[in-house]
Amino acid sequence: GTSLGAVVEGNVEVLKTFEYLSTELLERFSDRHAVVPWSGGKDSTCTLILASNVFADRLTAVFVDTGLEFEHTLRYVEEVSRRLRVDVEVAQAGLREEVMRRGLPTVEDRWCTRVKLDALSKAVRKVAEEDSVIVVGDRDSESPMRARRPPVRVDPLTGLTQVAPIKPWSTALTQLYLAWKGVPINPLYELGFYRIGCRICPALRSWERLVAGRYGIRLEV
Repeated sequence: GTSLGAVVEGNVEVLKTFEYLSTELLERFSDRHAVVPWSGGKDSTCTLILASNVFADRLTAVFVDTGLEFEHTLRYVEEVSRRLRVDVEVAQAGLREEVMRRGLPTVEDRWCTRVKLDALSKAVRKVAEEDSVIVVGDRDSESPMRARRPPVRVDPLTGLTQVAPIKPWSTALTQLYLAWKGVPINPLYELGFYRIGCRICPALRSWERLVAGRYGIRLEV
């Protein structure tokens, strides 16, 4: 089979082109302070790398710890932030306490998302400067709603300018970019998880539950 290194090598020019275009967008705001909401997933990690190259020490990453995070993600955030030398503001969302009070969220009622977003916007306001930009890892292929958003817009939660430098990137490109930069992906992906959320996410797919069972990963509160 073809190795990951060979795939990266075969796509270096593509990776350089997308990196150049994303960097060019970010450099329009390089005189400002940047805040990067970081979940520990591949998209926000790519975004963090791009932003750290442009904003250097004028950058703060914000990680929301719901209290129900996978241990893999907590370790990953700690390791990668050290490797990239970025400051991380950890916001506590207190989701465990909310679950005890309200019961588990469901596909129909994902109230947990609002709790997490509230904690995120509060943390962003705390670390942001007056002219800060929020650099997000939104990609067009994630949803029709995200595809309709412009790459630069006003963030509805904070009123700050929001920039999405990897909007046109594919899933494969984000994974190859991390490999190219020598930054590991969250180990949950390597085990078979499709996306990175918390342990009680109602959007967990059936195979992710099977993977969790196979590797003894807790999914309860």
